[in-house]
Amino acid sequence: MLVVCSPAGAAARTSPGVDLGQIGHQELLPGVGQQFEKELIRERTMAGLAAARARGRVGGRPTVWTQDKLRTARSMRDSGDYDVTAIAKVLGVSRASVYRALGLPTLELGISESESA
Repeated sequence: MLVVCSPAGAAARTSPGVDLGQIGHQELLPGVGQQFEKELIRERTMAGLAAARARGRVGGRPTVWTQDKLRTARSMRDSGDYDVTAIAKVLGVSRASVYRALGLPTLELGISESESA
């Protein structure tokens, strides 16, 4: 998008297929072109993510937790014989992953409430 400003006013030229109606009531000034492009990129990204979700694709890193690992971690924790470090070593996951999976409070991480805020 090219924005041209002159004493007579502002004019914009766009590539074919770009709808300037999406700008809304913004004035065409230098810098608006970058903002407009940023908004277009955001809209296209969100549309792409929605289309991927509709096809059954989900973003993010795959989980390390299987149902079997989760059952094992819960039974180990409930037995009282294992701490989080031991559970993590046995299952081959990080301690943070064990805390998240078991829904343990932050205080068990050794962090006081004032530090976590």
